[in-house]
Amino acid sequence: MKRLQHLTLTLFLFFIVFVKAQTKPAAVFGEPTLSEQSLSSYAKDPDAAGVVLYEKADYHVEEIDNYIRLVKQVHVRMKVFDAKRFDQTEVFIPYFTAKNSAEKVTEIKAVTLNGAIETYVKNTSIFTTDETENWKLKRFTFSNVKNGSILEYTYRIESPYFTNLEGWEFQGPIPKLYSEVESRIPGNFLYKRELLGSLKLDVNDTFIKKKLFLSRSIT
Repeated sequence: MKRLQHLTLTLFLFFIVFVKAQTKPAAVFGEPTLSEQSLSSYAKDPDAAGVVLYEKADYHVEEIDNYIRLVKQVHVRMKVFDAKRFDQTEVFIPYFTAKNSAEKVTEIKAVTLNGAIETYVKNTSIFTTDETENWKLKRFTFSNVKNGSILEYTYRIESPYFTNLEGWEFQGPIPKLYSEVESRIPGNFLYKRELLGSLKLDVNDTFIKKKLFLSRSIT
């Protein structure tokens, strides 16, 4: 597979930013389009073992149990062309922990779609591993992966660490047909963003929206 040029968005602290790779309606989990189901190769990289059909990250703040939390929601949909060479069947979700507080990973859903056959990853097949003193991984592996399979997963991270707004890679080990990151952060937070790479984004908007977030208290 030919080498793809990486394009990375690095996010530092906070502001309000809305960044997309291109314009497209939101995907519905478990409901791939007919064109996604029929796709059997990627013209720009015919040797690719698969592609990311759709991925989106949504970063925003919420009040949860009277605490203000940074929430990260991620949705990824992939298509397998060659199951023998496809090496993205195992998913790793890193999250930060400390003595007095920790990020919380919730709402993990993952499914392998082979036509009308749906094979979900069971909760008992989602494992937690310690990587360092403060970093852990939620990890799982898709099953029943074949040529033509669509692999899809979502998850949510609730974080008390407001400096931990992660960057985003618009390309990776396999081609990505659509990639989007949206951040909705209170405008009184100090934020700096940086785009790394020579490629431009199809949509790269920043704006301030009034009355984005209202809380009775901040903890």
